Amino acid sequence: MTIGNNIRNVRISRGLTQEDVADRMGVVKATISSWELDRTRPKMDKLEELCAALGCEKSDIVGKDNIAVSRQLTPEEWELIIEYRNSDELSREAVRRLLAYSKKIVENGKE
Repeated sequence: MTIGNNIRNVRISRGLTQEDVADRMGVVKATISSWELDRTRPKMDKLEELCAALGCEKSDIVGKDNIAVSRQLTPEEWELIIEYRNSDELSREAVRRLLAYSKKIVENGKE
């Protein structure tokens, strides 16, 4: 299951519309739709608001396995991961190349 599917399933199980959730969060309905369609993902602060609006736990949205990983990351690291996932393929490729280059420098002891 994707995060979007999880958001949709929890929302429907609570008998809420996308508009209901958007109103509770102070966002537009299109934001909720975009999350449910996996076009974008909620940032950490919005994820917390979403869970409050839906009356659920983060693990209900991101999955229990992903929660264990997220507890090992700082909020800044989690935010970077979300931004990376929401970026276009060209940007993700640039990040991958930069990380590979940085790793090579470290491995060669040039840092």
